[in-house]
Amino acid sequence: MRLWLAAVPALLLFLPACGGDDGKPATPVGGASGAPTNTPEPVLPTPTPVPLTGIALTIASGGKTFTPTVGELTLLPKTEITAGGQKRSGPTLKALLDSVSAGASGTVTIEGTRPDGKRSALIRYPLADVAENTVLVLDGQGHVSLYSTKIPEAEWLSAIVSVVIN
Repeated sequence: MRLWLAAVPALLLFLPACGGDDGKPATPVGGASGAPTNTPEPVLPTPTPVPLTGIALTIASGGKTFTPTVGELTLLPKTEITAGGQKRSGPTLKALLDSVSAGASGTVTIEGTRPDGKRSALIRYPLADVAENTVLVLDGQGHVSLYSTKIPEAEWLSAIVSVVIN
């Protein structure tokens, strides 16, 4: 009983703080007008250069992974395609996926940075549709970019970190 009597004054002190009703209307999210604010997204920072001995990306399928270094990626056979009005040369998705014994079917998921550079993104396509006509190209900083005759240019990714087959 004494414990309860001691608790009552403490409750009376803290209950008014919990109410939050000061008689003023709440300010809507987005400012006084209630309209959403339109703040432009910042561009992601430029990735640091990857040395020849650094891992270029990760390729995975069925429990097998291949993490080629930038140097190893430069040694893979290259295919030239014309994409976006320019000739691009690099290993095809198929050449990379052969390194993890991926079959010819399934869905390929590629993770990298959107073309506008503002967010990371994932793209998914049936492997049979993109394996032979999509190349991964190294830039001078050791970053991998995707170019394709089948994947729309608006979905091409840069700074690719992984390619996974499901």
